Amino acid sequence: MKIAVYTCVTDNYDTNWVHDFEHPDVDYFVFSNVDVQTKYNFRKIELYNDDSTRTARRVKICPHEFLPEGYDYSIWLDGNIVIKQNIIPLVLDVLKDNDLCLLEHRGVGTSLDGEVKVCSKLKKDNKEIMEKQINQYFNEGLPRKRKMFETG
Repeated sequence: MKIAVYTCVTDNYDTNWVHDFEHPDVDYFVFSNVDVQTKYNFRKIELYNDDSTRTARRVKICPHEFLPEGYDYSIWLDGNIVIKQNIIPLVLDVLKDNDLCLLEHRGVGTSLDGEVKVCSKLKKDNKEIMEKQINQYFNEGLPRKRKMFETG
């Protein structure tokens, strides 16, 4: 069983990605557009459309492009998340019957419209771009009220 745990830290956004627990059978990767001092496998990447946020998101959702070695499981963690204990039992338990695992978002509710408001207030992205994107989802049939997930 091959497991990769990976993150992408663009423009030194998160710089201290070190886990409290490291399993010897897990490969750890840091992707970045700048040189990062890390004890993990480092891979330098180019920014996608000069956009550090969208670059990190691309690495997050396309591990098959960035980890061509072929892993049985790829575990994304934002650069500010630290592993505190052995994750292998969790991976095996949660993913034994599933291709994907997401955690339900706490405190956001069930509305993409609400999420766009919060993200706009936090200046996560351009409000018009986010509204255009969710309207595309709604036009394609996505329900306006649904579970929201954390993807860190």
